[in-house]
Amino acid sequence: MKLREESKHLTSLTFFKPSFMSLDKIHPIWSSAETPFEVTKAAVTADMISGRYITDFRARHWSKKNPDGYCELCYIKCGLQIHGTLEHLLLFCPVLDDTRTGSISLWAQYTSDKPEIAALIKQHSILQNDIELPSMDLLMDPSSCSEVIRMGQALGPGVFIHLFYLARTWCYSHHLKSRKMKKLFNLI
Repeated sequence: MKLREESKHLTSLTFFKPSFMSLDKIHPIWSSAETPFEVTKAAVTADMISGRYITDFRARHWSKKNPDGYCELCYIKCGLQIHGTLEHLLLFCPVLDDTRTGSISLWAQYTSDKPEIAALIKQHSILQNDIELPSMDLLMDPSSCSEVIRMGQALGPGVFIHLFYLARTWCYSHHLKSRKMKKLFNLI
């Protein structure tokens, strides 16, 4: 209880929802990852949830060349000075538009025969430039969303398996594309 209370005040744990965690059950981020590749994707998402994922904004604390934490990809490709936060990376970075479009397409295709999952995603979406994007809560930990919990109780654990697969895939594809682009521009 004490650790849960302390974690609420840490800005690095914005997406960590300890009230939905259990010490006696494996978190669905891991239990829904059924292959080694899915576990690799889950590890990237877990880094993001834990506040340990290195974004340009987080790296500003030790970066001499980018002390303001701007997205280096946006600055090099578009000349934009936008903070390179996790939200920016996953939802808004114009350099990753093609990856985001691919993820949206995958989600639409995957949920085409799963209307309940599609409805949950729509409930947890934000509208950005006439494009529906998943909320950060849904991307980071679908099991912390009350509607997802209710639907999981009504329909079973398959709800979590589907949503965690989609969320892991979104996060991992953006992570991978960002790293590839940064290597291309000799940023890492």
